[in-house]
Order: sequence, then structure tokens, then C-alpha cells
Amino acid sequence: MNDRAVYCRVCNALIDAPAFDDPGPSLSSIRTVLPVPTQVFLCGSCGHAQSPDLPDLEEFYDTQYRISLDIDGHDQLYENKAGERMFRTDYQAELVSALDIPNGAKVLDFGAGKATTLQKVVKQRPDIVPHVFDVSEDYVTHWREWVAVENQATYSMPASWTGRFDLITAHFVAEHVPNPAAVLADIRRCLAPNGRLFLSVPDAEANSGDLLVVDHLNHFSASSLARVLYDADLSVHTIDRDAFHGAFAVTAVPGAGEPPKMTSGSF
Repeated sequence: MNDRAVYCRVCNALIDAPAFDDPGPSLSSIRTVLPVPTQVFLCGSCGHAQSPDLPDLEEFYDTQYRISLDIDGHDQLYENKAGERMFRTDYQAELVSALDIPNGAKVLDFGAGKATTLQKVVKQRPDIVPHVFDVSEDYVTHWREWVAVENQATYSMPASWTGRFDLITAHFVAEHVPNPAAVLADIRRCLAPNGRLFLSVPDAEANSGDLLVVDHLNHFSASSLARVLYDADLSVHTIDRDAFHGAFAVTAVPGAGEPPKMTSGSF
């Protein structure tokens, strides 16, 4: 193994060298400049692409990664059709609301940030019991008015949440984590036996610019998504490349089912 080789975060295959390597400085997904190289490694076994861990990764997400933290009502434009603007959290709320959520469901927004999407869902469905989790305490003040304190968690999900949730959403989270199978396994722990996961991650084949933001450590293919969910004891129900521009929209349920067939992808 040479000093430039790494192992795939999904299937553990050896990747000899980066397919792209620039010394930096580099850009993050929130347009901050970071003093690290931009490197992309492509796995020929499962089609996964990945970038190296950021230095002080936990500190970065705890204190530096900020999504509209200090601006009330700020959102990202998702699309503009014939002058009709649709914003990202509104569209995400539509996708979540279409999942046929049972009455009185316990719903967790994992990696919630301000949890604006879930808040919009709850406004339409006040019977839902909202829960929120993030790896920073900076969003707690945004949760207080509408999420019960006992339904909030930061840094780690409590043991009392095991088997609790009818639905867990993770909007654009898995691309940021160094061990996606472990994170998804923890999510699976918290699903009720008949619960569901709704997961969205960038589709780098549809949006190649995603490969160049260094805080996106993972760039999933359909094949690597199926594999990492299987390893987390989750069974894919749908992997949809059309529901969200430039992204995969995935639903999965507890229980791994049949092992997925691995393909090398087409990056």
C-alpha cells in the first residue's frame, strides 16, 4: 500500500491514489475557504467516491458549520418555474409530507440544524411529535418554541430513543460523516420496527460540482448507497434520482434483506 492509498468508506476496497488532487486552499459547501487539499478517491468496486476527513472534524461541525443560524426566514432557492419560486425547505417538507406518516407519529430530524423542514411539516400535521438531533448546541434556541426539551438531543442520541421513531429524516447529512455505515446503524437503532428512514444525499453524477466541496467526505452512487444501508441493517425501499434536483431521495426500512449487487458506477 502506497502512502496515497486509502480504503473505501463503504466497501473497504483499496483505492490506490486520488482521481483528483489539488493542493488547495479549498472550498466548503457553505463557501468558506479551508487550508486543505481537494482530493477525490474513486472506488472501482462499489462506485463510491470520497474525500479525506477534515482536520478537527467534530470541532468544525460543532462551531464553524452554520446553516442560516442568525437569519430568520433564510432559505435556499430550489427552483424557479415561470416565476413561481420554490424554496428548499418547502420542497423537502412536501417530500416528507407525502410519505403517509401515521397519526401521532414520532418523527426525528437527524442532523436537524434549525429543523425548518420538520417545523413546516408539523404546522401541517400538528399530531406529529417532533424530535431533533444535531452535533452542535447552536441550534437549541431555534428548537425551544416548538420541540419539547425531552425530545431534543445534541452530540449523541440517547439510549431511550432506541426503537422510538416512526420516521427519521436525514436531509443532506450522510455526505458529511467519516463513517456513514456507523451513523446509519445508529439511526436504524432508533427506528421503530415498522419505522422508515427518509434520506437525501447529493448525486455527484448529476451535480459534479459536489465532488469539489471538501466537507462532503462521501459522494454516493446508487450502488454504494444500497451497500452502506445494507451494512447498517436497513433495506432500501426506493432510491429516486428524479425526486430532488441533483440528489438521491432514499427511503429504507429496518432489516437488511438481500445483499445488494455491487457495480462500479459511472463517475
